[in-house]
Amino acid sequence: MYNKILRKISNVLLVCGGICILAAAGYFAATYPWRILLSKFGIELSTELKDPTPIDAVYSAYSSDYQKNSDLGLLDVKNLPDPSPFAGSKPSVDNLTLIGAIKLPKIGVSENVVEGTGAELYYAAGHMRGTAEIGQEGNCVIAGHRDYVKMNPFSYLNKMEIGDDIILEDPNYRYTYKVYRIETVLPSDTWVTEKQEDKEKICTLITCTPRITSTHRLIVFGELVSQEPLEDDNSK
Repeated sequence: MYNKILRKISNVLLVCGGICILAAAGYFAATYPWRILLSKFGIELSTELKDPTPIDAVYSAYSSDYQKNSDLGLLDVKNLPDPSPFAGSKPSVDNLTLIGAIKLPKIGVSENVVEGTGAELYYAAGHMRGTAEIGQEGNCVIAGHRDYVKMNPFSYLNKMEIGDDIILEDPNYRYTYKVYRIETVLPSDTWVTEKQEDKEKICTLITCTPRITSTHRLIVFGELVSQEPLEDDNSK
């Protein structure tokens, strides 16, 4: 009798597992091909930049999906140089430290920037701990995802070109950087996060590439060209 019950339970678990696998496969099959095509062959992206959604609202909207995708094994935050304090767990909004915003007019990006580049990236772009602060001397490194359904600020980072603007904001200032170099490197090439000898103040944007396999990192370097106080901006 017990054996029959165990077999039934095993069969139910196998069916449920199969359904989950098929659902995940269907999701990837339905969403990734068109994203790759749009990224590679072109898409008209809005250049209208609004302020990022408040981080509390982002957390409320995305937190349930974080656990769902984590349970399905869809989250991949490995190989980033900065281990996350939330590794393997769902981050609390109380542990998200908002430090500013990133705006990329070329590809219509306007998102929050929080401290950390692990599970924090499910809610915002992330500042790599130990690198320069926004607008300060050294290399300010910002990482972001490309392929999550909701939080994918660097989905079209491959469309950035030399001379494009990278705008970073902290609570007091807006810093404008100009893209001067674009590289594709291995995850082990951590030199991209270090201070570049010939540049005083730069920012470095990092995301995974190519899509799906994510074997490399797409790197966009920008050099600081201007700084202005936010209180003088009447457009916000």
